[in-house]
Amino acid sequence: MRGIATGDKLGQRILSVAVAAMLLAGVMATAGAPEADAKKKRGKKDKVAYWLTVLHSNDGESRLIDAGGELSDFGGIARFATKVDELRDQGTGRTRKGEPKGTVLVSSGDNFLAGPEFNASLQRNEEKDDPYYDSVGLSLIDFDAMTIGNHEFDFGPDVLAEFIEGFGTDTPKFLSANLDFSGEPRLAALEDDGLITGSTIVRKERRRIGIVGATTSCCPRSRAPATSRWRTSSRRCEPRSTR
Repeated sequence: MRGIATGDKLGQRILSVAVAAMLLAGVMATAGAPEADAKKKRGKKDKVAYWLTVLHSNDGESRLIDAGGELSDFGGIARFATKVDELRDQGTGRTRKGEPKGTVLVSSGDNFLAGPEFNASLQRNEEKDDPYYDSVGLSLIDFDAMTIGNHEFDFGPDVLAEFIEGFGTDTPKFLSANLDFSGEPRLAALEDDGLITGSTIVRKERRRIGIVGATTSCCPRSRAPATSRWRTSSRRCEPRSTR
């Protein structure tokens, strides 16, 4: 430290550490005082009305299997589902003080993407008319809501509709408050059925929790595979400027 005279470099370093430690201790003591006062004021009888845990995922991008090789213990939808179950169990029920707690699971989109895994889904759907692997896997995780991301339009609106329809009876709400699907028959039908909407309300431990979703307007174009042209997600799904 400059401005402090010491006999040698070692002494200078020791003094620097000591001064820094005293300063840090003072900051910690100052910051901790309000928290301690708040706990005293709260008292033992006061309880939290409700604890809400929000579990969130994004950019799954068809990573249905692990990374393979030395990374075989990394990634994959099975491992993700196991972790979700663990965290959902921890965040649901009651605390030791009897305070209610609940958990919601949401996705901000980009759940499938061009690559070997999704190519397998497309082939399966074309040959057998079976749902995409992505739809089957994600439907088993029980999302409360899923936002529609820009990459959901990489293969066109009909592939997005097929992805949503593939969830079957376990379809969560797909959210986008700023897209107009009236020009896309299959997506418009899903909107009419209430599967695509701008917002939704879920119930957790007798509480109503509102969830709103929007699709980014910063990416007007998404890169499609080499066999397709570049698609503009907003060409027929125009953002609503009034919302």
